[in-house]
Amino acid sequence: MEVHQLRYFLAVAEHGGMRAAARACGVTQPSLSKQIQKLEHELGHRLFDRLPRGAALTAAGQSLRPRAKRILGDVTRALDAVRTDLTSGRGRLRVGAIPTLAPFVLPGAVGRFCRRFPEADLSITEDVTANLVEALAADRLDVAYLSLPLDDPRLRYERLFEEPLLAMVAAADPLAAQKAVTPGDLAARPPIVLHEAHCLGQRVTAYCTAHGVGDAAAWRASQLATVQEWVALGLGISVVPRMAAQHDAGGRRVYRPLAEPVPKRAVVAAWPSGRSLPPLAEALSDAVVQAAGVDPPH
Repeated sequence: MEVHQLRYFLAVAEHGGMRAAARACGVTQPSLSKQIQKLEHELGHRLFDRLPRGAALTAAGQSLRPRAKRILGDVTRALDAVRTDLTSGRGRLRVGAIPTLAPFVLPGAVGRFCRRFPEADLSITEDVTANLVEALAADRLDVAYLSLPLDDPRLRYERLFEEPLLAMVAAADPLAAQKAVTPGDLAARPPIVLHEAHCLGQRVTAYCTAHGVGDAAAWRASQLATVQEWVALGLGISVVPRMAAQHDAGGRRVYRPLAEPVPKRAVVAAWPSGRSLPPLAEALSDAVVQAAGVDPPH
């Protein structure tokens, strides 16, 4: 039994004939008649007596009519409820974000999102890329905000924005007086980087190695805030995303552009392959881009 068969059945009952019902439903009479016959075959009873000038309900048809109305009413109410939920933002959204992104853009993004969708059931997990990828693949998260490269066939992603990486030095460091910093400027100072479990740690380590900047394993931290403190103490230098600089108002560190080619990171929204990105996730992604203060890619 299918919904459109019930609609055709009620149309015949209302209009008293197949031809008028077909016109009302916008289908051909043979198509409508065929669906009525399929419904009758499934029920094992005729629903209409075919008369010379129309069709009349049989006992089975009279029994089905009020039930068909209730079923179609339930279907209509269910569809209306789904549309209302999507419009109002009701529903669950499980979000993941890497630690080098979450503290800088999620507070502003979540604030915008919750003001727009106060009825959304939002949960957020901050973790390193590898763990978030596994959580997405296991359907424990609906969307995660990560940085490229991301090469996993279990995931799909949408690029949200790019941002440059900047040199971070202590305020008292002579490099703080320069407008831009070259790899040669950095080479005399030990690099301080995140552990390689962080995608940013991998990227900065690769940059330092490629440009001969010190021993890439000399100073490692598990949090970007620790990296910032060590740099402020003059223990070394680091390379960090621009958003970290934008949120550092302490004055103990200075951020300078790196010489060409400028290293960048691309931030993406990732979700499980084979699944569609929920509308709530699309709305949160828009809020993330706004909170980052950058233009989305064209």
